[in-house]
Amino acid sequence: MRILHCADLHLGRRPFNLEARFDDFGRVFLHIADRAIDLNADILLIAGDFFDKRDIDAAILSQALNGLRLLKDAGVQVAAIEGNHDKAFRRTLSTRLEWLRYLSSEGMLHLLHPSVSSSGIQLPAWDEPSRSGAILEIGGVRLVGLGYRGAQGDAFLEQVDGALPFADDLFTILMFHSGVGEPDGFIMGSVSKEALARLDGRVQIAALGHWHRRREWQIEGFKALMPGSPEVCDIREAEYERGFFLIDTPDDPKGAPQITFEKTPFRPHERIQVNLDGCQFPSAAVSRASEEAAKLSSYRKAPAVELTLTGELKFDAIDIPIDAVRQAAQEASGALHVEVVNRANLPASAMSMESLQLHKRDEIERQALYDLVNESGEYAGSADLLTELAVQLKDGSAASENESQFTEEAIDLLISAVKTMESAETDQEGSP
Repeated sequence: MRILHCADLHLGRRPFNLEARFDDFGRVFLHIADRAIDLNADILLIAGDFFDKRDIDAAILSQALNGLRLLKDAGVQVAAIEGNHDKAFRRTLSTRLEWLRYLSSEGMLHLLHPSVSSSGIQLPAWDEPSRSGAILEIGGVRLVGLGYRGAQGDAFLEQVDGALPFADDLFTILMFHSGVGEPDGFIMGSVSKEALARLDGRVQIAALGHWHRRREWQIEGFKALMPGSPEVCDIREAEYERGFFLIDTPDDPKGAPQITFEKTPFRPHERIQVNLDGCQFPSAAVSRASEEAAKLSSYRKAPAVELTLTGELKFDAIDIPIDAVRQAAQEASGALHVEVVNRANLPASAMSMESLQLHKRDEIERQALYDLVNESGEYAGSADLLTELAVQLKDGSAASENESQFTEEAIDLLISAVKTMESAETDQEGSP
């Protein structure tokens, strides 16, 4: 069997609020679909974050269906799991059907997810009539979908250890939206090597997602693979290697698979610094930015550029005409977009703040909120739901297109949390 493994497609993402960047994410998914067909893949794995957000519009759904229809017509099976961006928090609401579940119910993909209740974790076999399950067998391959578990990853794998049976006659691939260990900087939702190693002997490949960068780990007797997001999600991730893995399974299920990696044609991104030391007048900053931008590499596709102004000026840095700098740099480089970061006249200590990866602040805040709820004891069982509710309430209108949509989503999350807590209380009352 030949299997193509991708992750973090983030359909619907619109960096810099540019339509061209929105199109880039749809285009790279079509590229992956075409490559799966050209390479005669039997299965395409999407290891989480197929969508950039849970609630999508018609244009985003169209991007998804364009690629999925190509794959279906070519006979390529698609298996997907939820990531943190498309993870559903409304499972107790019968009036809602999440988009990944919709695509699964329509036969466009197989959404794999475990059954989680107060009694523990079950990994039910795929049931075609209901189009649901955690374990899907195709040919001689067993796919096990775990989804995204946030900070509970290690504890979750401990329960999976007791729920996943051995299958000596099947090549098993575990799909999990998680990294292993800690990357550079903070990212919530990773597991330890020790926790993943519990599944040695039952898993031949762990197909991962979440970190937006290519990584590979040797976990006891099996490989854990993370392909990276196929398109650049954030310009601060510009240097990451990204693409997809191609896995050819051996005739012997316990044999070694052949694994290759192929890069995807993502939009180029450049990050440059323009030193303005000695500039006497604001207009000099425009000229110097234009000169530096003109040195950028020549690309077939217009790049996105982050231009950081540094150095000591003879005037107040606030007087730099940022729009003029942006326009001059864009004209000189032929860039699709230039994002200007003004750090002129700042001390070196402020410049070093970038090493803290402050663009991950949302993940740090989310983790802190989760820890507070989880340590409360009474509401620990609803930590994910309450954390998401708190984040949405905090972000408010910035996270939604309109106030009514935000209010509706917040109410849904609150109802889900209350129902989950009521269910947990009922279970506790009935326990010996």
